[in-house]
Amino acid sequence: MQDTGASDGEQNALIQKHFGKADADTTLLPGFACDNGHNIFVGKSFLANYNVTILPGVTIGNNVIIAAGAVVTKDVPSNTLVGGVSAKKIKDLVDDVPER
Repeated sequence: MQDTGASDGEQNALIQKHFGKADADTTLLPGFACDNGHNIFVGKSFLANYNVTILPGVTIGNNVIIAAGAVVTKDVPSNTLVGGVSAKKIKDLVDDVPER
């Protein structure tokens, strides 16, 4: 999904194409996989580390980090670090992202 030669605007357009909702501060690292539909919704300040898979219908809150290699099968609450197969909460994160 990430194109190293693309501008920030082009990267954001690619992300918007594949998510039901995603903000400009969404970051996806190489190896990201999803259903390429509009069935995944992410909040503000979202990071999907390397080789992350997110299944259809998942909603991810604000200020979420998904660890490398994780498979996300259910909704992830705000201010959370998750990882594993299937992804589980590892720890809470500081709530520094304002709700909309």
